[in-house]
Amino acid sequence: MARFSKLHPAFGYLHCQADHYRTIFNKLCEMRDDDVKAGNLSGGMPTGFRDWAWKDLKSKANDPFYAKQIQEHLNQLELTIEATRRQLNNTYLSEKLTELEEKKTNLTSLISSE
Repeated sequence: MARFSKLHPAFGYLHCQADHYRTIFNKLCEMRDDDVKAGNLSGGMPTGFRDWAWKDLKSKANDPFYAKQIQEHLNQLELTIEATRRQLNNTYLSEKLTELEEKKTNLTSLISSE
Protein backbone atom coordinates (compact mmCIF):
# COMPACT_ATOMS: atom_id res chain seq x y z
CA MET A 1 0.00 0.00 0.00
CA ALA A 2 1.30 3.41 -0.86
CA ARG A 3 2.23 5.59 2.05
CA PHE A 4 -0.34 8.18 1.05
CA SER A 5 -3.33 6.94 -0.86
CA LYS A 6 -6.97 7.86 -1.16
CA LEU A 7 -9.97 5.60 -1.30
CA HIS A 8 -11.66 5.09 -4.64
CA PRO A 9 -14.86 7.17 -4.76
CA ALA A 10 -16.97 4.31 -6.17
CA PHE A 11 -15.22 1.35 -4.52
CA GLY A 12 -14.56 2.45 -0.96
CA TYR A 13 -12.44 -0.59 -0.09
CA LEU A 14 -9.85 0.21 -2.76
CA HIS A 15 -6.87 2.49 -2.17
CA CYS A 16 -5.67 4.26 -5.31
CA GLN A 17 -2.22 5.28 -6.41
CA ALA A 18 -1.85 9.06 -6.69
CA ASP A 19 -1.78 9.32 -10.50
CA HIS A 20 -4.67 6.93 -10.85
CA TYR A 21 -6.71 8.76 -8.21
CA ARG A 22 -6.13 12.03 -10.05
CA THR A 23 -7.48 10.46 -13.26
CA ILE A 24 -10.52 9.09 -11.41
CA PHE A 25 -11.23 12.36 -9.63
CA ASN A 26 -10.89 14.39 -12.84
CA LYS A 27 -13.36 12.06 -14.59
CA LEU A 28 -15.72 12.30 -11.61
CA CYS A 29 -15.64 16.11 -11.77
CA GLU A 30 -16.08 16.10 -15.55
CA MET A 31 -19.11 13.82 -15.33
CA ARG A 32 -20.55 15.86 -12.45
CA ASP A 33 -20.19 19.05 -14.49
CA ASP A 34 -21.90 17.36 -17.45
CA ASP A 35 -24.81 16.38 -15.18
CA VAL A 36 -25.11 19.95 -13.86
CA LYS A 37 -25.09 21.36 -17.41
CA ALA A 38 -27.84 18.89 -18.32
CA GLY A 39 -29.90 20.07 -15.35
CA ASN A 40 -29.36 16.97 -13.22
CA LEU A 41 -28.76 18.32 -9.73
CA SER A 42 -29.37 15.07 -7.87
CA GLY A 43 -26.87 13.94 -5.28
CA GLY A 44 -24.64 10.92 -5.37
CA MET A 45 -22.36 9.72 -8.12
CA PRO A 46 -22.70 11.39 -11.53
CA THR A 47 -24.63 9.60 -14.25
CA GLY A 48 -22.53 6.79 -15.70
CA PHE A 49 -19.65 7.17 -13.26
CA ARG A 50 -19.99 3.71 -11.70
CA ASP A 51 -19.95 2.09 -15.15
CA TRP A 52 -16.89 4.10 -16.15
CA ALA A 53 -15.20 3.28 -12.83
CA TRP A 54 -15.88 -0.45 -13.32
CA LYS A 55 -14.27 -0.40 -16.78
CA ASP A 56 -11.34 1.56 -15.38
CA LEU A 57 -10.92 -0.92 -12.54
CA LYS A 58 -10.94 -3.81 -15.02
CA SER A 59 -7.98 -2.19 -16.77
CA LYS A 60 -6.09 -1.98 -13.45
CA ALA A 61 -7.12 -5.33 -11.93
CA ASN A 62 -3.94 -7.14 -12.97
CA ASP A 63 -1.67 -4.51 -11.42
CA PRO A 64 -0.30 -6.13 -8.23
CA PHE A 65 -1.15 -3.02 -6.18
CA TYR A 66 -4.84 -3.38 -7.04
CA ALA A 67 -5.00 -7.16 -7.46
CA LYS A 68 -3.91 -7.69 -3.85
CA GLN A 69 -6.60 -5.34 -2.54
CA ILE A 70 -9.28 -6.92 -4.70
CA GLN A 71 -8.31 -10.40 -3.49
CA GLU A 72 -8.32 -9.25 0.14
CA HIS A 73 -11.77 -7.76 -0.35
CA LEU A 74 -13.00 -10.97 -2.00
CA ASN A 75 -11.70 -12.97 0.98
CA GLN A 76 -13.53 -10.64 3.36
CA LEU A 77 -16.71 -10.90 1.30
CA GLU A 78 -16.53 -14.69 1.45
CA LEU A 79 -16.25 -14.55 5.25
CA THR A 80 -19.19 -12.17 5.43
CA ILE A 81 -21.29 -14.36 3.14
CA GLU A 82 -20.57 -17.46 5.20
CA ALA A 83 -21.36 -15.64 8.46
CA THR A 84 -24.61 -14.36 6.96
CA ARG A 85 -25.55 -17.89 5.85
CA ARG A 86 -24.90 -19.19 9.37
CA GLN A 87 -27.02 -16.41 10.84
CA LEU A 88 -29.79 -17.05 8.32
CA ASN A 89 -29.88 -20.72 9.25
CA ASN A 90 -30.36 -19.71 12.90
CA THR A 91 -33.40 -17.53 12.24
CA TYR A 92 -37.01 -17.95 11.25
CA LEU A 93 -36.09 -16.80 7.73
CA SER A 94 -34.64 -20.22 6.97
CA GLU A 95 -37.96 -21.82 7.90
CA LYS A 96 -39.86 -19.16 5.94
CA LEU A 97 -37.72 -19.82 2.87
CA THR A 98 -38.40 -23.55 3.11
CA GLU A 99 -42.12 -22.84 3.49
CA LEU A 100 -42.13 -20.59 0.40
CA GLU A 101 -40.18 -23.13 -1.66
CA GLU A 102 -42.66 -25.87 -0.70
CA LYS A 103 -45.57 -23.59 -1.61
CA LYS A 104 -43.98 -22.89 -4.99
CA THR A 105 -43.43 -26.59 -5.62
CA ASN A 106 -47.05 -27.37 -4.73
CA LEU A 107 -48.42 -24.60 -6.96
CA THR A 108 -46.12 -25.61 -9.80
CA SER A 109 -47.40 -29.17 -9.59
CA LEU A 110 -50.97 -27.89 -10.04
CA ILE A 111 -50.08 -26.25 -13.32
CA SER A 112 -47.81 -28.95 -14.70
CA SER A 113 -50.16 -31.85 -13.89
CA GLU A 114 -52.71 -30.86 -16.53
